[in-house]
Amino acid sequence: RHMSHEELEQVIAKVSYQDPQCLFLARGERTFGDNPELKPLRQNLKRMECQQVYQSLQRSMDWIGRTDTLSTETFPLLASIMFKNASLGMNLPRINTAPEEKGFVKLKEIKDKTRQALERISQLDQELYHRVVQDYTMDQWLNYTAPITST
Repeated sequence: RHMSHEELEQVIAKVSYQDPQCLFLARGERTFGDNPELKPLRQNLKRMECQQVYQSLQRSMDWIGRTDTLSTETFPLLASIMFKNASLGMNLPRINTAPEEKGFVKLKEIKDKTRQALERISQLDQELYHRVVQDYTMDQWLNYTAPITST
């Protein structure tokens, strides 16, 4: 038996960690999993912890890729730097880009109540994402590499 869309949304909302990206970066991999002893590590994540993580990333990372721009920015950038040919990064096979099978929750079908609940528990992650979008742009690379163009 497959779960209904509503049941699947309820499970997602129930099992979702609060700000999982910031949590992972601030407190490490050990915060994930079913071990009840680790539950306190997942609680009371502070905005300051996420800000400190981001400052550390800025000191140590020249580029932070995002899943939504892997094929349009990150892979072409890597291919341009490594092989002087951005098109090598653009021609990678795409797998599972538009799943239509049962069991996947489609964004357009998520109820407002569920979406709002997920947005509430991911505020710090959203801040992190928006800072990465603002601070890690392709424009910063145009002066350091050959132009990012396909050949």
